[in-house]
Amino acid sequence: MKDFKILVISSVSGGGKNTVIKELLNTYPNDFYLAITATTRPKRLGEVPNRDYYFFSKEEFTKMIQENQFLEYAEVHGNYYGIPISELEKSKTLNKKLILNIDYQGLRTIKGKLKEKITSIFLKPPSESVWIERLKKRNTDSEEAIQIRLQEGKKELEASKEYDYIVVNDDLSICIKELIEILHKENFIKN
Repeated sequence: MKDFKILVISSVSGGGKNTVIKELLNTYPNDFYLAITATTRPKRLGEVPNRDYYFFSKEEFTKMIQENQFLEYAEVHGNYYGIPISELEKSKTLNKKLILNIDYQGLRTIKGKLKEKITSIFLKPPSESVWIERLKKRNTDSEEAIQIRLQEGKKELEASKEYDYIVVNDDLSICIKELIEILHKENFIKN
């Protein structure tokens, strides 16, 4: 697959990246494969192991790190997250472009390995107040966890300048339209 490409999509927690990625996959099901992330965080209500995430203990994850089984990994909000190398191989087998839902730490690692294959997009919330409201509406985190996510998010917003593109995710349809324009420009999609 000589034209193999990787699309990195990042955002702050609550920035809407999962919604945007889901819409992209629904619109272009034959073009993209979303890498499943491995994590040590507990499974949330409704999440399906091996579909939403690969769930591992910290000991299992550490062993995988030692065995070089990750394209990238990082510790975020007190838990490990990483993209297994097997996900890259799976996308190549399916002849689909790989989407990575990773943070700025992951982007830095991936750029060091596969720079010429990557296009990176950071989804930015329209304002801090909208961002906080989205985090609270999710009802998945305690107030303490939300504060941690906000602190980390400020670092992520600062790092957004390292991305090829920044798209403000205010109105979903406009955000998707802008994303699709970028994907056409970068030759990820043809029609």
